Amino acid sequence: MRPSNPLVGFCLLTRLFAQSLPEVDLGYEIHRALEYDDVDETYLFKNVRYAQAPVGDLRFAAPVAPTGRETEVQIGATPKLCPQGVPAWNLVQSQWLPWYLAGNASLFNFTQAEINAKAIVAAQGGVVANNTLASEDCLFLDVMVDRDVFENAANVRRGESAGAPVVLWIHGGGYVFGYKDASGTGAGLLRAARADGRRLIFVPLNYRLGAFGFSSGPSFQAAGGVANAGLYDQRRAIEWVAENIHHFGGDKNQITILGESAGGGSVVHQLSAYGGHDPAPIKRAIAQSPGYHAVPSFSTQEGIWKSFLSYLNVSTLEEARAVSSEVIIAANEAQVADSGYSKYTYNPVVDGIFVPNLPGRAFAIGAYNKNVTVLAGHNTREGAYFTIPTIETDDDLGAWLKTLFHTITDDTLADLYANVYPARYDGSLPYTNGLDRAVLVAAEYIFHSNKDFLARAYGDSYYSYMFQVEPGLHGADVLYTFYDGADGKNTTPVTDNVALLLQSYIANFVTSGNPNGNGGIPFFPAHGTNGSMNGLNVTGVPVETDPTSNNRTRWWGQALYA
Repeated sequence: MRPSNPLVGFCLLTRLFAQSLPEVDLGYEIHRALEYDDVDETYLFKNVRYAQAPVGDLRFAAPVAPTGRETEVQIGATPKLCPQGVPAWNLVQSQWLPWYLAGNASLFNFTQAEINAKAIVAAQGGVVANNTLASEDCLFLDVMVDRDVFENAANVRRGESAGAPVVLWIHGGGYVFGYKDASGTGAGLLRAARADGRRLIFVPLNYRLGAFGFSSGPSFQAAGGVANAGLYDQRRAIEWVAENIHHFGGDKNQITILGESAGGGSVVHQLSAYGGHDPAPIKRAIAQSPGYHAVPSFSTQEGIWKSFLSYLNVSTLEEARAVSSEVIIAANEAQVADSGYSKYTYNPVVDGIFVPNLPGRAFAIGAYNKNVTVLAGHNTREGAYFTIPTIETDDDLGAWLKTLFHTITDDTLADLYANVYPARYDGSLPYTNGLDRAVLVAAEYIFHSNKDFLARAYGDSYYSYMFQVEPGLHGADVLYTFYDGADGKNTTPVTDNVALLLQSYIANFVTSGNPNGNGGIPFFPAHGTNGSMNGLNVTGVPVETDPTSNNRTRWWGQALYA
């Protein structure tokens, strides 16, 4: 008998469809797929828990694997993201960049833009309008998998099939904002793999941000706090994949980590974790614009922690663990909003354990995971977003760098002015004025220097590209990595052929360790000793010399500012 109410009929069909979606028994819970795409024939498992809620005594602690057993089937329908914070200067930069790109940077009213940004922060307690969707209980990941891969899971569990390679996405956001699915689902990467006759599984993850994930300092650690908790979260997610991906038809021996910006910087830290003595179970790594602002000084770490305690109006780690989520989320948001220009307050730091040394130094002495193949990329104008618009002279540049590196000496700055970035604007250097010099400084200390030491460490096991589609600002290639077809899913214009090519290179690398795959696309050479890289632009894919390998980036790699 047909239901008399059409809505009742729809609800019944919805319930029947939900019950027909596959389930995975993870031991601590049974998780059902939330969506099935009948065009791509893919399942999407949303918000799968990979660690216990980091609250109470687990706040500021290393992540702990789930235990016990959920009594209800989990479907992950509720969005999950970690507490967010955004620096106020981000509001200024978003207004300034169009002026800079148009060649009118000097006409921008920087003072008024700062006043407006401060007014917004004062009115709403931070840059994030609200954190209503955010929760400390945020350590979840998603799994997107082709149906035929998932249906092969039983064979994988029995050891009769190796399963599909897996790529874990580590999002960017300055280590203070962002979440696993902010850029998309990864469907385009699965399509790219299928187009080359391959398969892959896409797994994006959340990790703790800001004060929750990157508090540090001597008194913090002495009281039992775990520095770099966000990096430990990422490691726990990697281990979760190694332990559980066979349930989805994946191969635990074919894991790639992929990250952009702070996510790319996280990839660098995962490669050098524990000085290379306890490597993560990964086979490949992709670092897009790998970025972080090194904070080597323990006194700087201590100052940030003491400042956060003052935002909380408490004086100890024990008291900080006891405050409500509402209070600590608001304090984190407020502190990050007050970050100094070009800074995000929180970053990975040297802690003597997970990060025993600055990555540049670790790679220089061979203290890293050597059994990995690496692909890395950068954009043409990485530094513009992170540069104070008013910088022109040596004094301007030095004053800015002293706010970034509290321990940098006048002698080091003198060397930088004379030998590394001289004020010579005759066209013989990659800049022709003081502002563009500062933009290059930002690009090379935050991003390019990290690519340089990766290139020197991995040699013929390293591939490099430069994203050259105009305007080539930081983060532009993320839209291309997550391109989902010219059907309205992308809200920002994307050059289709470049996006499809980048996705092919990434998918090929994830599935084989070589971006060239089965051919049919422009050749992608290994970096090697001659510094080869691919340019990606709207007219072609030229093989060029990687500009990130130079004496300036090697100067930054020495960490003379420390």
